[in-house]
Amino acid sequence: MKQSIENYFRFLNAEQWDDLGALFAVDGTVNFSTESVTGRDEVTAAYRRRVPSRYPHHVATPRTIADNIDYGFALLDLVVVTPAGREVTFAVVDVFRFEDGKITNLDIIYDRTATSAN
Repeated sequence: MKQSIENYFRFLNAEQWDDLGALFAVDGTVNFSTESVTGRDEVTAAYRRRVPSRYPHHVATPRTIADNIDYGFALLDLVVVTPAGREVTFAVVDVFRFEDGKITNLDIIYDRTATSAN
């Protein structure tokens, strides 16, 4: 699972949306701060739509990755440039649930006020 989590961040940073989506189970769910999306194709489309429009530049750098049986956790620093051109760095916690090597659920937890002023 640790390798899957590392791949998740590699694909996220490179905007390789199809590769990122392939990490999810067919009925996998991602819980963004403002919406939940279920289904591999829907998750892939959500990343493709959301990330570049909200953060024209983004780099997620894991500080710590831990995994245990069906769960994985990552504490990371996310550096983004907002559409208004403001660079922001903030901490994020991602909680992954796995089944048969695929992500079945991902909760993305961070302080939304970090980017609210654009």
